Formats: sequence, C-alpha cells, structure tokens
Amino acid sequence: MRATTPLILSLLAAGAAAPASADVYKCTINGEIRYQDAPCPGQQDQKPHLEIREPVKPSPSSAGQPVGGVAVVALPSESASSAGDSPADPNLGSEGGEATPAQLRAAFEAQAAARAARAAAPPAAPAEQGPPDRLTQLQGLIVQAQEAHRGLIDQQRQAMLALAEKHAGREDSEAAIAERREVEYEWRQRRLRAADEERALQAEISRLCPNGTLSTRGRLECR
Repeated sequence: MRATTPLILSLLAAGAAAPASADVYKCTINGEIRYQDAPCPGQQDQKPHLEIREPVKPSPSSAGQPVGGVAVVALPSESASSAGDSPADPNLGSEGGEATPAQLRAAFEAQAAARAARAAAPPAAPAEQGPPDRLTQLQGLIVQAQEAHRGLIDQQRQAMLALAEKHAGREDSEAAIAERREVEYEWRQRRLRAADEERALQAEISRLCPNGTLSTRGRLECR
C-alpha cells in the first residue's frame, strides 16, 4: 500500500470525527489538490481515491494485521508523479511516503489519545498562564481612567444643579457665590487629578513603544 504524506495528514486532520465507513476523493480545484468526502464538482461518477471500510474481525492466525475497531484502508495505485509530490514523512512511513495499515492505525490512535488528553486536562491556573502583557494592562487602565473622568464631569454637573436649586432666588448673594466657588474648586481638583492619572498611563505606554504610538479609535497602540 502507498499513501502520500498530504493524504495521510488529511486523514489525521479528520481524526475521530470521520464516520466508521467513508470514502475520500482526490480533487484538483483552482490548481490545488484537495481531499474531500464527496466527489469532485461535476464528477458525480468519480471513483474514490481512498476507501475506508468497516473492519473485519481478525482470525487468531492473522498476526500483524490491524486489530478490531480500526478501519481498514484500501488505497488504489497512484502514478509516479503523484507519489513523488511530497517527501517521505519519517513519522508515518518509510522512504517514498509508504505507510502500512499498522502505521496508519497507530497514527489514528495517537491522534485520538491526544484529543482525549486535551479534553480531560483541567484549565491552567492563572499563575501558570503568566502575567498579562503590560501594554494590554495599560490600555485597559486608560479606558478605566477615561470613564472615571467622564463620571466626574457628570457628578460635577449634578452637584452644581443641586447648588443652584439650593440658592434659587438668591444666586447673587455672597453666601451663594462663595459656596459655588468652593464647590467648583473642589470638582476642578478632582478632574485635574483624574487627568494627571490618565496622562501618566499614556506616558508609560509611550516609553514601551520605541517607534512612537498611534491612536486607533481612542486606543493608544505602538507603531
């Protein structure tokens, strides 16, 4: 039996998702060789390039044959040009890309075992995943600082409206003017501190970007 490396790799990609009995067709679409489970477009009578049939229970004397539960792969002969399309894969066959049923069976079983191990493995703990990228951290902190600054503006507006209601009818009195100035000063200081925090984060991003920064939809990124 002979199987080129691309064909074997396509079988491995299908893995356990492939049905117990299926056919594989070799098609050339837009100059590219593809392997699929249906005839090529416009070739409904096309013969399968590869047939995967239900396994036959081996007899006790059939030593070295594929064991039960594994599909038997039958490959038609290929031309010399198609057989030489890709070099031999030392993991899947001998020189020239040859692969025996036992090698194909072992490859399928290895793929299935790897998928089962990945599915059973618990998610990595945060400590094992490592710290997040500092640039990404800074971008998130800048967004939070901008939202906090906008929140301060809204809160200042509400405070000034409440103050106006408090002094309605006597807005020009000394007490009203003094309180209004005091409240405006307090909120101005809060907004200045918020702006300073945002500028400090932006400056740190600039230090991390040797080629400068650019703003994409309000988000600072390295050039």
